[in-house]
Amino acid sequence: MPTHDGPDTLVYGPYDQRTLDRQYSPSSRVDDIGVFLDEYAARSARTRSALAVRAGLPYGTEPCETLDFFPAARPDAPLLVFVHGGYWQELSKDESSFPARRTVPAGAAFAALDYGLAPAYRLEEIVAQVRRGLDWLVAHAAELGVDERRIVLSGSSAGAHLVLMALLDDWRPAATRPTPSRAPSCSAGSTTWNRSGSPTSTSPSA
Repeated sequence: MPTHDGPDTLVYGPYDQRTLDRQYSPSSRVDDIGVFLDEYAARSARTRSALAVRAGLPYGTEPCETLDFFPAARPDAPLLVFVHGGYWQELSKDESSFPARRTVPAGAAFAALDYGLAPAYRLEEIVAQVRRGLDWLVAHAAELGVDERRIVLSGSSAGAHLVLMALLDDWRPAATRPTPSRAPSCSAGSTTWNRSGSPTSTSPSA
């Protein structure tokens, strides 16, 4: 049984630190995660070659604060925003273009959002960058041909965490916080971002 004064000290429930770290690292559960990451990059490069894209649009002042935007063929289109994962320390928007290959032909625009990586950036700085990126997309929705009422957020792994942090309302001035009837739902539907920057919950059929 693990002791409480050595390397196997329990830190959370039945887990020591090493075991707990593995639970937070899906890449440790496969023989070679690089195979999958290489495929992400290759598919994304092919997507950028096949579709119109406004690459490297700056949403902030840091070099890492950029996004790739794939416009829809029609105006006032919905927008799917994707925030990449990578344990807050790896990957970028460059491996995240491939969902646009299906999204754009279906009638929606697509944006892959980049952000600074740890340890060069602290977690609170990364969260702030994602929030700035989403605010930028809302503010520029009209010129991007996007319906500001239908901006849908998505993310993988660490990216999903960053999306959730962006949906919290405690960082906004009180006047722009969502009311309880317009709070985001994590159990069903998708989450959209409107002109005031407040998230609104919609059903899957909306």
